[in-house]
Amino acid sequence: MESTIPTGICTSQGVLSFREIHERFSATSYGQTLAKNIRYRFFKPPEVSHAEWERLLGPDVNNLEHHWWSERVMRAFLRSHPHFSREEQEILLLTAVTHDWAEAIIGDIPYGQKTNDEEDDELRLIPQIAEECFGEPLRQPVRQTIEQVLQWKPNLRKTGEGPKLAHAFEVVEQLGFLGTAGRAWDHTRGQGELSELLRGNLQWIGIEIHSAHVPILLRYAETYPAVRRYLLGTRHRITDVLRGESIPTSPTPKGALLHNPETILRRVPETRATWERWLREQ
Repeated sequence: MESTIPTGICTSQGVLSFREIHERFSATSYGQTLAKNIRYRFFKPPEVSHAEWERLLGPDVNNLEHHWWSERVMRAFLRSHPHFSREEQEILLLTAVTHDWAEAIIGDIPYGQKTNDEEDDELRLIPQIAEECFGEPLRQPVRQTIEQVLQWKPNLRKTGEGPKLAHAFEVVEQLGFLGTAGRAWDHTRGQGELSELLRGNLQWIGIEIHSAHVPILLRYAETYPAVRRYLLGTRHRITDVLRGESIPTSPTPKGALLHNPETILRRVPETRATWERWLREQ
């Protein structure tokens, strides 16, 4: 039940709710900086405003609201997987509302493009921001999110190995990536008027993310029932993207794609084969 999932953490100065943490951070200069920033910015044509970009792709593309959106997704994930202890739930929910705070200083770096030094900078800055904005009571809990979750991300994404909580948080991030890609793709299939450039960029978001992240989520579907349900619930859209029939005709967005277009398009049939094999086994 929803009431069994923590709504906050206990600190030396009392209970601090996750909503209060997010709202108080939002009012700081760091929060205000993140509120002005958007994710997937290299895909956004210049004539599309930040507000329109958020309307198209949802609150998760706002760098500040991404945190609260992650908290909601994490909460839903925990409702479906009650084997996490209360302490583990608190750590995961706190990670969700704080994990990208450092991007107010170093900026949003797209998935797969952070250097080791940039990863280290983020891990160093998050506790500093927590102490500056909330004092020592939040610094120590935030350090737990780093020690048990965030510091493992680079190795987990490289080798697939990491502790339980790091994997759980990775699942939520992967679901977020695919959710945004799905919204982008849906707009390209709708009847709304889009410029050729915007339609092509939204197609690239859909194609690149689905081809790269569906295999990751398929592996997690073996462990987490919520992932399996999500993939089955969005199977028609995933299949549509991976057909590879809608190849963008607009120029590829400079600096946006993790790999060159030819590599991405070669990966699509490989991912489609893996996806179709998984569907047949369900």
